[in-house]
Amino acid sequence: METWSAVGGPIGRAVPPFVTELRDRFQAGLRISVDPTVQVAPRAGPSGLQFFLSSRWTEAGRVVAANVYLREIDDQWYWGGVESLAPAGP
Repeated sequence: METWSAVGGPIGRAVPPFVTELRDRFQAGLRISVDPTVQVAPRAGPSGLQFFLSSRWTEAGRVVAANVYLREIDDQWYWGGVESLAPAGP
């Protein structure tokens, strides 16, 4: 998995503004549904296997599929990044 810091993540954006924007989008109606089946990425990351959950992000009538990547820190699993995919079907 990518290494995160307080000032940036794998998407190259500062984390605090990203979180603020995400909160604003939730308030505006963003909905995320997540398939709880853990999957293994077809390519390994710098620290080995990468695990992710499939998700659908719906907002303003638009649906986008995304992989939510997980990372393990001190025997706990956390959301470590999101990879947006092509717009999802209906």
